[in-house]
Amino acid sequence: MTLKSILVATDFSEPSRMALEHGKELARSHDATLHVLHVIQQIPTYYGSDVGFAVADIEKKIEASAQRELASAVGGKDRDLTLRTSTRRAPDVAHAINEYAKAHDVDLIVVGTHGRGAVSRFLTGSVAERIVRTASSPVLTVHAHEGHLLLSEREAVQETAEGAPV
Repeated sequence: MTLKSILVATDFSEPSRMALEHGKELARSHDATLHVLHVIQQIPTYYGSDVGFAVADIEKKIEASAQRELASAVGGKDRDLTLRTSTRRAPDVAHAINEYAKAHDVDLIVVGTHGRGAVSRFLTGSVAERIVRTASSPVLTVHAHEGHLLLSEREAVQETAEGAPV
């Protein structure tokens, strides 16, 4: 599989943070462009029309906060990557992520998942599950506890040199 363009969708949770780390490593190893996307669910869609006139101001503040979070998540230490960050507003987060992937010809979507049980998914839904079901690109889901699986090449070489199992 050739990876030229990788999309990490983030909600800034711990699973998303681990998904971003996986996405960065994949982008480095394949010399791919890394897209990092945060989708803001539109307030009227989530809360209904009862929120009134304050919606526009609230959404602007949420978007500004999301942009700061994105800048912090990718940080200056990733200068070796070709990065594109973006925020979007949409009524359906999973649909917006899949549409972004199609529009940017993404080869792989990476998302974090909380690993909730079937009852919780049924009651609250799962963005990751909806992305997997509807994506036209392959999807890699990452649990927060999978972070220990991610070693940089240098760490793996160092551990091997010290005689520790990799």
